[in-house]
Amino acid sequence: MDILNSVYWNKSGLLSVNEIPLPGLFNHFVLRVIPPRVRYFAKAQQHPFSNHLQSGISKKNFFLSGLFLFLIASALNAQVSKTITFKAADGLPVTADLYETNTANAPFIILFHQAGWSRGEYIKTAPKLNALGFNCLAVDQRSGGTVNNISNKTHAAALKLQKPTSYVDAIPDMDAAIHFIREKYPKSKLILWGSSYSAALVLRLGGRYGKTISGILAFSPGEYFKKIG
Repeated sequence: MDILNSVYWNKSGLLSVNEIPLPGLFNHFVLRVIPPRVRYFAKAQQHPFSNHLQSGISKKNFFLSGLFLFLIASALNAQVSKTITFKAADGLPVTADLYETNTANAPFIILFHQAGWSRGEYIKTAPKLNALGFNCLAVDQRSGGTVNNISNKTHAAALKLQKPTSYVDAIPDMDAAIHFIREKYPKSKLILWGSSYSAALVLRLGGRYGKTISGILAFSPGEYFKKIG
């Protein structure tokens, strides 16, 4: 992809970045690492860089600036999450990706995946939520599988220990995630985010935890549990 053609002026007259292959990074986040000289040049020209490389900055210098931007932003994106484990009440190790880029008091969203998937459901969504001021925890529930080339380690551990993996069997994993965040970040407002079967479960958990939960986002909840209790 041509990075030079990806840098442009938006309607507000501000330098912006479009379609640079850095998953999860918002434009304002990328802009922080653009060298001041490049920003000044863009403001002076107020046109796409690729049409004005002959004025104010050489092609060589612009290429080096673009390379600097790409490498720095890639490094920042690579460090945006870390994989952690904690235990459910029945002793099962629960795997999750912690996206902590804001202060410890920032509101926290726990992200639960849909049926047959994993914490990989949120590899692009979580960094965007970080950019909006939220810390996030993307959880592998024992009822799941693989998505975005990220396998569900909690599901694998449950199978190894011969534990059941139906939708409702995931509740202890979700409880464990809530307790983990409550202990580690006691001053943060806590929001539960569910997808498909987990959307139905976060509604149930919200009723149980009451005012200790500040908000719930339930995407495509349904009556999944009539036949299984």
